[in-house]
Amino acid sequence: IDDGVFEVCIFKPYPWYAIFRLTYLFFSGKLNYSPFVKIFSTKSITVTGRKPEHLQVDGETIGKHKKVTVSVSKNKLSILRP
Repeated sequence: IDDGVFEVCIFKPYPWYAIFRLTYLFFSGKLNYSPFVKIFSTKSITVTGRKPEHLQVDGETIGKHKKVTVSVSKNKLSILRP
């Protein structure tokens, strides 16, 4: 949680019947073994779509956006732990 990176999952188009195997791989923690999924770690990413789409951040709708930049901000949240 505090390594300074986050994971990005990219799903490639897949046939309808692959959903069963994808579900199994997801719940078994082996989604990275699917040929339809690419997972990588990064500190920041910019995603650009062809048209503006509705976007939610932490469950709150923030309107339509065509481009989104996400990055890790270190030491922005103080957490008290035993």
